[in-house]
Amino acid sequence: MDKVTITNTTGAAVTDVRFARAMDWDVPPTEFSEFVTIKGTGTASELLHSTDNGFAYALPISSMSDGGIIGPNDADGTTGVADHGALFIFGFGDLADGASKTFNIFYGAGANLTDALNLLGLISPELYSLGQSSGCTSSASGICNDLPTFVFAFNGVGGGVIVPPPGGGVPEPATLALMGAGLAGLVLRRRKMAR
Repeated sequence: MDKVTITNTTGAAVTDVRFARAMDWDVPPTEFSEFVTIKGTGTASELLHSTDNGFAYALPISSMSDGGIIGPNDADGTTGVADHGALFIFGFGDLADGASKTFNIFYGAGANLTDALNLLGLISPELYSLGQSSGCTSSASGICNDLPTFVFAFNGVGGGVIVPPPGGGVPEPATLALMGAGLAGLVLRRRKMAR
């Protein structure tokens, strides 16, 4: 996982700070003919635009009008078979002089779809794209679990975790509060008994 920090060092406030990243999948052994999945578009509040166009210029202003290869744009789903990828454009608002915005980008791969999803669970993604070969013959949609699956993901972009950690979900705030209250009670009881 790579940490990206955008810091305003201009001496004045900067308005409408944006960041864009594009990925052209070209997944072997069927390069130029793959399936692309995009998830998290509805929950990542700092995502301004997404498409399945891996050829798009990663220019945060002009690529806002990119229409994608197959579509739909700005929506979760799997598209293919085509030579395509993913484009994500983020808007981070205004940055005061000296202020920073930090988020994470992750690139990886799994031996199959299950491995890729387990890998995603380790990084708590808020938004991701998967690239998978179209060489599968065991599924009506062509997407199956037995082919290498490549991962392009983000966290820290204003969304909720969309792939929970393996073996359990992300703790709910009420659960954490209950655990904290229990620990506080235990500490108070031990102090009282020690007197």
